[in-house]
Amino acid sequence: MVVAESLKEADAAARLIEIEYESSDPILSFDDPRAAQIVNPWQLDRTRGDVQSALASADVRVDEIYSTAVNTCNPLGLFATVAAWDGDSLTVHDSTQWPHGVRESLATTFGVSVDHIPVLTPFVGGAFGAGLRVWPHVVLAVLAARETKRPVKLVLTRAQMFTSIGHRPRSVQPVSIAATRTGELVAVDHEARSWVGVVDDVLDPITMETPNSYKCPNVSVRDKQVRLNIPPPGWMRAPGAAEGNFALESGIDELAYALDIDPLTLRMRNYAEVNPQSGLPWSSNGLLECYRRGADRFGWSRRNPSPRSMRSGSLLVGYGMAGITYTFYLPPCKARASINRDGTAFVRSAATDIGTGTYTVMTLLAAEILGLPPERVRFGAGGYGTAELAATRWVGTHRRAGKCRAFCVCHSRAGIH
Repeated sequence: MVVAESLKEADAAARLIEIEYESSDPILSFDDPRAAQIVNPWQLDRTRGDVQSALASADVRVDEIYSTAVNTCNPLGLFATVAAWDGDSLTVHDSTQWPHGVRESLATTFGVSVDHIPVLTPFVGGAFGAGLRVWPHVVLAVLAARETKRPVKLVLTRAQMFTSIGHRPRSVQPVSIAATRTGELVAVDHEARSWVGVVDDVLDPITMETPNSYKCPNVSVRDKQVRLNIPPPGWMRAPGAAEGNFALESGIDELAYALDIDPLTLRMRNYAEVNPQSGLPWSSNGLLECYRRGADRFGWSRRNPSPRSMRSGSLLVGYGMAGITYTFYLPPCKARASINRDGTAFVRSAATDIGTGTYTVMTLLAAEILGLPPERVRFGAGGYGTAELAATRWVGTHRRAGKCRAFCVCHSRAGIH
């Protein structure tokens, strides 16, 4: 890393650096015998029933291998970090979706209390999951600021965006699905192999959604990772679930054609009234209604199901549908609200806005909970560290002056206090 007064000087100096590499034969293929394989890397493999016996005795069975290509998380806005030290306190502006993760990682790396590291990211722009890890350029910017004792800004180049902030890894997925002649699923076997860096770990469970997707008595899902000499992958838009749903739903479509049953009918026939893996009831589930409304609005019943049978002028027209499962999780979260004497409120949280309307939604939610009109509520996102420290100082001062009516911390798991 080169630090200079201007970008032009830094770029010129960087071009003068000569690097010597010790080369060796890389491991770049799933099938390379030198590649280390990690079986059941996240302890999420699942089996219920006797899958192999059910596959062997089923009326109809399809066996396919699906693969997904590498996708890069490369938003229009380049990832950037600005770091500034003030004694043992560090302020960081960063393109991140996870301010908490950045400050905790930097606290560990540099031996500083998390309370001394506000991380500001009020507007992220695009990130697509790449902003959920702390990449080396963030640490380098902080290190450079500490060594130079001056604020440092580091902006990745477009070329570096392809190699420095992760990617969706490639996957290969053998899928076997079996059913009765009337279309009741009897077995699903789903295996996935994906790649990971040689010295990296990333949670990317591809087959995790399959056991929860359909009513089926016999299901087996397995994930494997293969360590290759590649830049570390990361998360990208429904990590794992995007690849896994693609393979499972493609297999369901193939089964529908093998059975000569409408793909929508097949899915509705195997709708799971309860969670098929746990047996627990859904808290809510509108999938069947979504199927019906979507089919009606899309004109599904009026399509010709034969491949290459529908045209619009010189263009081929295809109709397709799929059912998607994506596991929801609720991490602990926190928000802080200040209500002023004039009845306005300021609510802040480490939630980030990546173009999904977080500011609007959180403003409306806060207004509803506080009983205020939305125009009297202001929401601040992506600055938990600074906001909390500043709010504590602000409230301490104004409470003593009699200017602050209320101050609260909201925990999602414990309700509102």
